[in-house]
Amino acid sequence: MAAHLGVITRKGQVTLPADIRRALKLQEGDTVAFRLEDGEVRVRPVRATLADGFQSIPALAVPKTEEEIAVIVRDERAARYREELR
Repeated sequence: MAAHLGVITRKGQVTLPADIRRALKLQEGDTVAFRLEDGEVRVRPVRATLADGFQSIPALAVPKTEEEIAVIVRDERAARYREELR
């Protein structure tokens, strides 16, 4: 792959060229990691892992009991079956 030139903006931003984004399979909103090695910057994609999402959703304010969960599941299944019969 050929070298590409980029210009640093006033905010310190640089646009990754399209062929580099394609080669790394990067899309808008993806995360990249930068590493300085021997005076050069290396860029690599950071793929999400299960650990990234751990506790990212807040717990319920009041935990449900097993009985309450069973009722919710039963009601949701019944609604799904009713919908399938239509």
